[in-house]
Amino acid sequence: AEGDLIVFSDADMATPPDQIPLLTEALATAELAFGSRIQPDGSDRRASQPPYRRLLGRIFRLLAGLWITGDIPDTQCGFKGFRRAAGQDVFGRLKTSGIVFDAEVIYLARRLGYDYAVVPVMWHDIHGSRMQVRLRLALSVLWDLFRIPLIHRDTVATKAAARTGNTP
Repeated sequence: AEGDLIVFSDADMATPPDQIPLLTEALATAELAFGSRIQPDGSDRRASQPPYRRLLGRIFRLLAGLWITGDIPDTQCGFKGFRRAAGQDVFGRLKTSGIVFDAEVIYLARRLGYDYAVVPVMWHDIHGSRMQVRLRLALSVLWDLFRIPLIHRDTVATKAAARTGNTP
C-alpha cells in the first residue's frame, strides 16, 4: 500500500466497502482501527453464523483475550485500518502466517503502545467459507496463540517511549 491510510478487508467482502469511511474517520485520532461485528447496542452480527462457528469463535475469543488481545471484543473481524507508519511497523513484525495473524496484529499494536479504536461495522455472514475446521488447524491455532507472546517477548513499547521521549 502506498497511501497514508491502509485498510484491509477479508476477500469475501463480508464487511462491505461502504464501511471504509468508518475506519478512516477513526484513523483521524487513532493509529489503528479494528472493525468489530459487535454493535453499540450490544447486538452481535456474528449471530448469523452457523452454531459451530459461533462456539469456536467464543472459545477462540476466550483464549486469545486471556493471553493476547485483552479486551478487544472482536479480534477476528477481517476489517482493519492503519496509518501507514503504524501498519508497516506492526505488519513488519508479524511472525505467524496462519489465521491467527489478526490476534498477533492486535497483540503487537498493544505491546508497541499504538493508539487504536474499535469501530462497529456492518457485516454479513458469507456462506461457503474455505476454512475447514480440522484437528490440525485447531492445533495450529492453539500453538500460534501460545507462542505469540513468547516470540515477541523482546518487543518493547517503542511507540509509547517515543511519545514520552524515553526511547529504549
